[in-house]
Amino acid sequence: MPGLHQQLAVIEAAGLTTLAQSQPELIYSFRHALIQEAAYQSLTKSQRLRLHGTIGDVLEAVYATRLAEFAGVLAYHFAQARQLDKAVAYALQAARRAVALHAHDEAHEVLRVALALFDPADVSLGHLAVLEDLADVLSLLREGRRAVPLYQQALGIWDKLAGHDPLVAVRLHRKIMQAVAELRGAVAVPEYALLEAAVDASRASLLAGLELSETLPPHAEIARLLMALATHAWNVQTPPDWDAALRYAQAATQIAEQLPDPVEFSAALGTFATAQFGKGQLSEYRRVALRRLALCRVQPSDYVREKVDALRDAGSALMYTGEYQRALDVLAEAEGLARQIHAVDQEFNVLILQSQCWLRLDRWDEVLRIEAEWTNLEQRFGRERLGLTCFAVALGAVARALRGELDLARSGRQASYAAMLAFTGPPAEWTRNQHY
Repeated sequence: MPGLHQQLAVIEAAGLTTLAQSQPELIYSFRHALIQEAAYQSLTKSQRLRLHGTIGDVLEAVYATRLAEFAGVLAYHFAQARQLDKAVAYALQAARRAVALHAHDEAHEVLRVALALFDPADVSLGHLAVLEDLADVLSLLREGRRAVPLYQQALGIWDKLAGHDPLVAVRLHRKIMQAVAELRGAVAVPEYALLEAAVDASRASLLAGLELSETLPPHAEIARLLMALATHAWNVQTPPDWDAALRYAQAATQIAEQLPDPVEFSAALGTFATAQFGKGQLSEYRRVALRRLALCRVQPSDYVREKVDALRDAGSALMYTGEYQRALDVLAEAEGLARQIHAVDQEFNVLILQSQCWLRLDRWDEVLRIEAEWTNLEQRFGRERLGLTCFAVALGAVARALRGELDLARSGRQASYAAMLAFTGPPAEWTRNQHY
């Protein structure tokens, strides 16, 4: 393209641009951001639309085999060109790639920009997909209060779409229940009570959705539905219904074992193991948790989040069956992976399990060392990202009491008790394992 090179040479000679890179690709950059802005502002609106569309088309052609890598850039240019379908498709691709790389803040920004492209009254699959993906990212960041309204908006769109797939509604209701369940203990009781109406509506829809399992072959969404109902039975219902939780979890495991994706089976095993723990079946809890971990260890490296969860559950099971040193080894591995993928909630949970192991081994200094670590996490990310912290505070209080530091122990006990009142209600409403 001799004409293009000649023009580039002219503007470089004028001092407007500089050659930033010649290999492997030719890259020029403006000498100053103000020059770039002035050049951009000199274009008319129609020229900008046309230019961004042309850039997007060229990038698609030149990088046809690397589109996933350039999805974010393509989403930006097609959004500026007002080519909504392409902009949304590439935004979703860019966001999902960012989530796979554990870059959740980047995914959130891409989807936030994509959502702004839609009229709030728009009824389309693209609008639904952006709302759901954005809510998914917020849920990963443990911002369930912001995620739930987005899932509800997506449900509103689904309800208006012709020929809508019933499994989409099952999926959205299931995600609402999961998001709210994770908020238990992370937000104050009055605020949590406001979310319970959404949970009740979603649970009723999921119970109705169970009828689908009788007409469909084994399906991942049915297994996840059953897992959500199990989690609701122990984590949201008061008092917990562990018998129902065990039934739902066992049914989910039976379905998930028939599916081709091992991550579904792993997640179902995790739900089943938790239900067994709640029933006091510690030997079975240990067996299923270790089976899950063995399954995750042979999966590809992109199963990291599931592997962290499996390691944490296995560490918990080993601790509750008295194998403290082996539990600590497994939990150390889980901690390292949780940090690698920036899973703050998982890191916090692993630290508290480590604290319990050290307490049982009479290593009180280690308990207090870990207290300093999780306190630092809380200061950096906030309680909502970590989850309920009052048990962690209580562990520190116990360690201080054992060291003879009674004033500090008493202060920790009072802080833990106050947090329990604020985040789980009065003692009459506590479950049996909350009376620590």
